Amino acid sequence: MKSVVIVGYAYSINEVDWKADAEIWIMNDMYDFVPRYDRLFDIHSDESIINRVSRREKLNHFEALTVLDKPIYMQRVWSEIPNSVRFPLEEIKQKYYREAMGDKIFLTCTAAHMIALAIYEGFEEITLLGIDEAIDTEYEIEMPSVLYWLGKADGHGININVSQCSPLLKGYFVYGYEDQEKKKVVTYIDGEISRIESIKQRAIQQQEFYFAEENKSIGAATILEHLKKLFTEI
Repeated sequence: MKSVVIVGYAYSINEVDWKADAEIWIMNDMYDFVPRYDRLFDIHSDESIINRVSRREKLNHFEALTVLDKPIYMQRVWSEIPNSVRFPLEEIKQKYYREAMGDKIFLTCTAAHMIALAIYEGFEEITLLGIDEAIDTEYEIEMPSVLYWLGKADGHGININVSQCSPLLKGYFVYGYEDQEKKKVVTYIDGEISRIESIKQRAIQQQEFYFAEENKSIGAATILEHLKKLFTEI
């Protein structure tokens, strides 16, 4: 079976079998910390690519791309990036655009681009791991597009897999039939919001503590340097 695992940054990245008999597609600066991949996707603007710094090793992103030995799907081919590949946006638009979409094809995030390409290339199985689209603009802007392309993949008879940790494709209750279940879900979500808020507050307190300790250390070091200077001048 022609299979691809599309990997993002969310928690379920821990479920990836890096030795699986499947292509592994990653995005942006994930080359910085994954053990294996077959294709990298960076669909961002030239400015973003040039100015970005990788998350973990703090590498210059553009310079890192110039030495990677795997295909890198981008808006265009870069002469400075030998393995850059133009993402076939026009070809995908020609095949999958629908008038209901309005002026632009419905691709609002990198994950959606990746799913669309997997459909276009005839993959028989698509697995999403580390992709939640659950916070801030991800939920508002990106998730609908990801869900659309997952639905299109399913409509093409492609086997789709999503982590049970991900909110993608999770209904949690059937509207009209399970109102009590809806209440349970809302209660659970409220509890999770409170739990996460507590974690955030503890993190803020820790940040404030270490910031204060840092300032104390800077102050102490400054005083000692001053005393050292006075002592050597005597």
